[in-house]
Amino acid sequence: MKLQNKVRVLAIGDIIGKGGRNAFIRYIPTLKEKYQYDLLIVNGENVTHGRGMNYKHYLALKDAGVDVITMGNHVFDEKDIYNYIDKADNLVVPGNMKYDDQRFDEHKCVLFDFNGHKIAIYNIVSPSIMGESYKVENPIAFFDEIYKEQNDYIYIFDFHAEYTLEKNLLAYYVDGKASLIYGTHTHVQTADDRILPNKTAFISDIGMCGSIDSIIGYDYISYMNKIHNNSKTFVSERVPLMINGIVVDIDLDNKQALSIKRIKEKIA
Repeated sequence: MKLQNKVRVLAIGDIIGKGGRNAFIRYIPTLKEKYQYDLLIVNGENVTHGRGMNYKHYLALKDAGVDVITMGNHVFDEKDIYNYIDKADNLVVPGNMKYDDQRFDEHKCVLFDFNGHKIAIYNIVSPSIMGESYKVENPIAFFDEIYKEQNDYIYIFDFHAEYTLEKNLLAYYVDGKASLIYGTHTHVQTADDRILPNKTAFISDIGMCGSIDSIIGYDYISYMNKIHNNSKTFVSERVPLMINGIVVDIDLDNKQALSIKRIKEKIA
């Protein structure tokens, strides 16, 4: 009997600051042993103090074994990205944004080679969460452009967006063309993981890596203080912490999703 030719993808939700970052890196060997993944994708737009990602933390994730790092609306909050973008081969910035610095255009996609197949990982951001200073293309129009140019890849999309409606809309639009589309940004894992009618795996949001007793990874006391005196909020390092994500099996021959499973690991 022929063995199924498949790839297993582990996608991890927004990593929030020092606590989430260190917990995730420390837990990678356990994740590898438990889920036996082939491709590890993480969202890194909140890695450095909850806003953006500096070079030191980029290297920490890469050296720990992360294959692809996606971003989102905080992509430019850490200005160090301008200094290291040329060296960040596995960093994916939002593909549907227009960049004044053309170096970022080279990071709109990462191609992952696996058993002779090309897996294209993209990051898409919703126009609704970006400021007016950014030029953001409609996600559907962006998908049409890249799919028309190349439709032989196995497509994986991290859609960084606020609303479940817009995430569902794009998911059904790419159903049968992409193999996997998942949401990030809200930091709250949703319970709608499923295989769509034309065999694309989908979930509205895969969650986060950070403190459980927090407000989407940020210290809840600082948020309460902000209400009263407009003080700053900061990332929580309170234990226990959690690691949220999904494990997805994709058939390499027909590019169809075979399964999708939510993961929610609680760690000290």
